[in-house]
Amino acid sequence: MRNAMKIKNFQIKLLAVIITLILYLFVNSQGNRAEITLIVPVEFKNLPADKFILLPTKRSAEVSLRGPSHQINAVKTSNLSFEVTLPEVIGDQLTVNLNNDQLDLPSSVKAFYIAPSKLDLVIDDIVSKIVPIEIPMLGEMISNYKLIGLSAQPKTVELSGPQTEVGEIANIQTLPLDIRGIKKSGSQTVQLRNPGSYTTLEPSSVEVAFDIANLAIEKTFKNIAVNIKSKGSDALVVNPREVTIRLSALRSEMKKISVESLKPYVEISSKPEANQKVKVMLDLPEPVSVIGIQPAEVIVALDEVNSK
Repeated sequence: MRNAMKIKNFQIKLLAVIITLILYLFVNSQGNRAEITLIVPVEFKNLPADKFILLPTKRSAEVSLRGPSHQINAVKTSNLSFEVTLPEVIGDQLTVNLNNDQLDLPSSVKAFYIAPSKLDLVIDDIVSKIVPIEIPMLGEMISNYKLIGLSAQPKTVELSGPQTEVGEIANIQTLPLDIRGIKKSGSQTVQLRNPGSYTTLEPSSVEVAFDIANLAIEKTFKNIAVNIKSKGSDALVVNPREVTIRLSALRSEMKKISVESLKPYVEISSKPEANQKVKVMLDLPEPVSVIGIQPAEVIVALDEVNSK
């Protein structure tokens, strides 16, 4: 009985070994093998904190893999990458080789083609420096307004990046400050323009303060008669007949304006309707602007006395 049990156990173990061998031969058979070509990124480990890899900017390689099809399919969906460990001490140039050992692959999958098989690295020192901030402007101030003060807070920015790039930077500009339409002093948060591909800025934005002066003066002219421009009947009257005009202009321009030079008017192209309101118009040279006309509209009617 004992011998029979030993024989039976032996048979079971032998069957397990045979099944395992068959599975191994099937998985590794040529009919169950596959190939795939991928673009694989290259990641560098142990790079000193004060060093920066300038070149190559494209850090990847074309890799052809061969192995069991089910493992190849698994590799397709994995985040495969070359993991290259750099030496602790490096200069400004270094050549690294790419090989199968740097890839996290199943044991049955091998890389049989890698291009390029090596990378020539150009390495630079990371440096920091402080430079002043400049504020470019977009557009021009509105007439009668003048920009009398412009400043950034903070006034400087700290740059950090490779020596090759940072060393050439003398100042940092903000994005242009649009001064079109600004009529009073204030401030805006403005982003800094990064002049380099690898340079970082601290801070990345600043508060830009601007001081605006209004160069214009205002003046009110009262009891100015309203004229009538009509293509129809001349027997028309307006009510009220006079308006008050408030103007804004530079002091030098305001001196040129007199009551006689102001000729507000209404335009009538046909017989007016009863109690028809018409907007009061005023033609002025460009440096002078109208703040307001009171009333802005007058009633135009037939002059019953003179029309008879």
